[in-house]
Amino acid sequence: MVEEILQWLKNISIFLIFMTTVLNLIPEKEDKKPVQFFLGIVMVLIFFQPVLKAGGLEQKMAQTLDRLEQVWDQYHVYEKVHI
Repeated sequence: MVEEILQWLKNISIFLIFMTTVLNLIPEKEDKKPVQFFLGIVMVLIFFQPVLKAGGLEQKMAQTLDRLEQVWDQYHVYEKVHI
């Protein structure tokens, strides 16, 4: 139990470092908004991971995240076509 909590805290810490790095590498403020949205969703999923595991919802959330990634990819394709 303690190991799972430590791993969860480690995941949150690593993700926050990753998120900060990614957001600092993006030059335009307009470009940051969709990235912040996506990273925010991932952060919420990481934060609630222990609750999701306990409720058996982790697999459903993984499927939802996969669908969200597909929408994200389609958004970038659409954006490139209409520029």
